[in-house]
Amino acid sequence: DATAPLARLLGTDDNPHTYDTVTGTLVLQGVNLGTIVATGDSFRDVTGIVNWSDLSWDVDGAGSVVRPFAEADITSAIVNEGGTKISVNLNDSAKTALTDLAGFGGIGGDADVIKVSAGFLVDKAGNESTRVSTAASSVALTDTTEPVLKSINVKGAFTSTDLDADSRDAGDSFIVGDTLTYSATIQDRNDL
Repeated sequence: DATAPLARLLGTDDNPHTYDTVTGTLVLQGVNLGTIVATGDSFRDVTGIVNWSDLSWDVDGAGSVVRPFAEADITSAIVNEGGTKISVNLNDSAKTALTDLAGFGGIGGDADVIKVSAGFLVDKAGNESTRVSTAASSVALTDTTEPVLKSINVKGAFTSTDLDADSRDAGDSFIVGDTLTYSATIQDRNDL
């Protein structure tokens, strides 16, 4: 088979690639993606076909922190019937590796980006797509579940110089000059 596929990835501002941090599903937007699906593959799974090393996650689009993907990161990569999306499901270690990246999720103000090299989209015969994918496209995070306050802890120390600390007992009220330390624990509602 020498027929090259016509597949392209095209994440745009109007139709961006998306990533759900809870499920670990990365949805890559494109056109003609069905041309990389093996003939007769009713599951339309391209996990073992595309070159994962040519796809990477860049936390700021400037290359300061980049994580390339590997086939071992992927549990499935299903092309939809219309050939406009690849739903990539990451395994647990790959999900953790992404969320642990410094700056992941736009921390620091820069949007995360998916980078695609020319050799990513190939068919089962190894033919590289003749169409050029968008080299760097923003990715929108779709987990919009708000965090919740799990707990508040207050610790105090009798540090006021107005009274002798040795004359005060646990259970006494704090006064001006004593030290109170507050700590709050916030947790993702999905983890509760």
